[in-house]
Amino acid sequence: MHFTGALVSAVLLVSGSYAQSTTVRVVTVGASNGALTFTPNNTPAKPGDVVQFQFMPGNHSVAQAAFSAPCMPIEQTQSGTAGWWSGFMPMPANPTNMPVFSIMVQDTNPVYFYCAQANHCQSGMVGAINAPTSGSNTVAAFASAAKSAAQNMAPGQTSSNSTSTSTASTMSTSTVSGTTVASATQAPAGNNGAGSTLVGAAKQSIVGAGLAGLAAFLFL
Repeated sequence: MHFTGALVSAVLLVSGSYAQSTTVRVVTVGASNGALTFTPNNTPAKPGDVVQFQFMPGNHSVAQAAFSAPCMPIEQTQSGTAGWWSGFMPMPANPTNMPVFSIMVQDTNPVYFYCAQANHCQSGMVGAINAPTSGSNTVAAFASAAKSAAQNMAPGQTSSNSTSTSTASTMSTSTVSGTTVASATQAPAGNNGAGSTLVGAAKQSIVGAGLAGLAAFLFL
């Protein structure tokens, strides 16, 4: 099993802090006006940077996909590859807390992602980290391919009409370019129904994990 491009280590840091040298690049998931967008939809990042997804009102998610198979979890289309995903994040119109899901970038290879809610992916709610700005693998090309995707699948789903049984990330260790990294379960994935609730994972903590090679899932 290996992770590609960017690695998620969904570790809750109750303090909400990163190492001083860490660059945090924010991606807004959704919008206050209901637009189905990731802003920005292409984030340039260097190894060691943290990409932090901040969830706006609605019920969205972030799941890793292969460029060749938008709207599908990467682990379902590339054998032996473990992708990352946030789980569904149902948010009220006027939230008091903003859930965030973060990944730490391991290299500069392009990484593509999408929202697994309903037909959000087909409607253009896709994005990337370090995608090229020209050529055949741009974010625009990924979004164009997503429009004709037959289904919008979340990790753990067997069809777009089924309920995901997957959590935000599964506890595991993996070797990437000789570096051992870890991922950890945080908030339950829930389901893609409007009645889902977000479990207060901020009351939990994982201790003894170094910041090197780890990213955060936290509440601001």
